[in-house]
Order: sequence, then structure tokens, then C-alpha cells
Amino acid sequence: MLLSPGMGDLRRTFRNLIPGLVEAEYETITAELRGHGDSDASFAEYGDEATAEDLITLVEEIGTPAVLIDSSMSAAAAVIVAARRPELVRALVLTGHRPGDFEAHRTAVRASLRRPEYASAFSQTTRTSHREAEDLRIAVSVVAKRELLGVLTDTVTGRSGDDAVHRLSVAYREWALRNPGAYPYTLTAANPSSEADVEVSDQLVRVIAATLRGYALDADAEVHVIRRLRAILHGFVALELGGGFALPQDVDESFNQAVESFLTSLPT
Repeated sequence: MLLSPGMGDLRRTFRNLIPGLVEAEYETITAELRGHGDSDASFAEYGDEATAEDLITLVEEIGTPAVLIDSSMSAAAAVIVAARRPELVRALVLTGHRPGDFEAHRTAVRASLRRPEYASAFSQTTRTSHREAEDLRIAVSVVAKRELLGVLTDTVTGRSGDDAVHRLSVAYREWALRNPGAYPYTLTAANPSSEADVEVSDQLVRVIAATLRGYALDADAEVHVIRRLRAILHGFVALELGGGFALPQDVDESFNQAVESFLTSLPT
């Protein structure tokens, strides 16, 4: 067991917990944050990332995967460790979050463990206890949308017409199936309070619009067509992720037919 306190606390904050762990025959190690307690203030960097590096070093020194018991800022650092070096972590015990934020934090932790990039978004929203749960959702959403945007942009660059739309559709589905924890965060409209969310959401719409540019669509028709395509792709992905396709017929063929049906509806 490796225990690390939150910002402003010392490792002795675990003094009432440690006897029970030792009695249960757990090897227990407590860490001090940089600039706290038995540590000193000579470090060039402090915060989530620095704490994560310290925890990684400690676990490597221990020589066996550890259960990380962490509070507040250290909890964010522990998520970064688990995302970047999962082989070092047996389990996470994260404390210090407000009860009202529990579901959002749990969702973000799951997303963080899927991709290291999400751990950074998680840490940005947990380092101060007064951040709203909505800030957490926005941060994870921005990271997820940016990754999906990169995949779609790379897929359709240099392509046009039916080929581009079909490839975009396939790339969208494949990304969603690879990232079921992150995918729901790409579906919501941009939160107007977040410039980053507004920007990446707009870019996602524009990459789809650019893919449809070869068809005879005015501005209003383009919006309706984009909505139809998103509805088709999301509907298929949601059913697939939910185990909704149990019959033996080839699911890929069903998906291709859905996309082809959409393409035949487009004016040329």
C-alpha cells in the first residue's frame, strides 16, 4: 500500500488508517508531497505531474505493483500513474472528492485509464476541490473530441465524394468501438462557457461538412444531412456497443449498407 496525502496535508494524516492496514498484514508506505513535512522546498516543479513522477519512482523502488491510496491532488496524480504505467498499479483508492461529484470523477477515472491523455484532463479538474463537476466533463470531452477529430481529418484528407464519406463513417465507427468510455463525451453540443469545447466541436462539424462539399447542398440542407449522418453512425454504434446485433448476419455488411443507403440519398 502506497499512501499519499493531498496538498497542504502531511503523510501523518494517515496515522489512524495505517495500524489497521498493518494489522491486516499489508506492507504500508507513506509518501510526503514535495515541499511538505519531511520533504523540502528545493524542487523546481510541484503539482499533479510532479507528484505522479514521484509515485512512479517510489513504486519502481518498491519493485512490485502497489495499491495507491491517495487524496485530493494526489488522487489526480495516481490516475496519471495508472494511465501511463498501469503495470505499476494493482488498484486505486481515491479520496477527497465532494460527494456530488462522485459519478463524474468515477467516469473520468475510467476514461483516464483508457488513454494517458485523459489523465491530464482529469488532473486539471481535480487539483482544486471547488471545481464543478461540469468542468470535469468538459475537459474530458475536449480531449475525446480532439482525438476523434484527428482520426477523421487524417482519414478524409485528400479524398472526396462517396469514398470520403464512406471512409469517414468507417473511421468514426472504429474509433467509437475502440474507445467506448470516451465516445459518449464526443456527442454533446459544445458548452458555450468553454472556448476549447466550442472550437473543437466546430472543427468536428466542419470536417464532416468538408467531406460533403462535393454534393449539391445549400447551407440548410447541409445541416440536415450532417444530422442524418451523425444519427445513422451513432445509432449503429450505440446498438453495437450495447450488444444489439446478436443475429449471425455480418455486422460489417449491415453497416456498409446503412452508409450506402445514406449516400444514395444525397443530391449530386
